[in-house]
Amino acid sequence: MQCWQCGSKIEVHLGGKTPFRSECEKCSASLHCCLACKFYKPGMKNDCMVPDTEYVSDRKAMNLCEEFKAHGLYLTPQAKPSKNKFDDLFK
Repeated sequence: MQCWQCGSKIEVHLGGKTPFRSECEKCSASLHCCLACKFYKPGMKNDCMVPDTEYVSDRKAMNLCEEFKAHGLYLTPQAKPSKNKFDDLFK
């Protein structure tokens, strides 16, 4: 997996699960947070694709969500993929 904030590669152990209190070794960003979850989707209820999840006020902070599933590639909230990188996905 990669850190959602700095992009560092992170080895995941424990059967592929991300511990609640895990942090990136380079930038100390929380890895068990909304921005690092594959279900994070801004605009949906609670910004989550999983229905009826508890509200999380700080999407960058560690949370105890049981639905968390680490996403493979993370982007900082300000970053957007370039058109070329997007087009490369379909080659």
